[in-house]
Amino acid sequence: MFRSIRSRIALPYVILILVAMAGLALYLTVLTENTHKADLRGRLQAEAMLLAEQLSAPDSWQWSRERLDALVAQFARNLGARVTVIARDGVVLSDSHEDPTRMENHLFRPEVQRALAVGVGSNMRYSETLGYDMLYM
Repeated sequence: MFRSIRSRIALPYVILILVAMAGLALYLTVLTENTHKADLRGRLQAEAMLLAEQLSAPDSWQWSRERLDALVAQFARNLGARVTVIARDGVVLSDSHEDPTRMENHLFRPEVQRALAVGVGSNMRYSETLGYDMLYM
């Protein structure tokens, strides 16, 4: 069947091209995913800094829960993201998607520990609340 010289020469080249294309596709997929994650981390960090600036206003410690919830809801709408505000001890103060009184303490989450240590922390992991992987900042 593959006795002709043309087919004996062409077949290895076709296989080589297919393997090279598969390798390139895999490489580009990973590169695109990593670039997207890096861009998302940068955007989330900038957005978190804006929210932190709002929350560090001189009178913010006097805010009612309703005012904090309204600010968190506004940020979530404007950013198209879930926003959760926690205290230094890990207690959830406000959340744009869930009732904070029913949420567990966040103190020992990796992104919170890193933020407490160096000022900023992020982590990609599965969200039990939402049911899929999320990037936490």
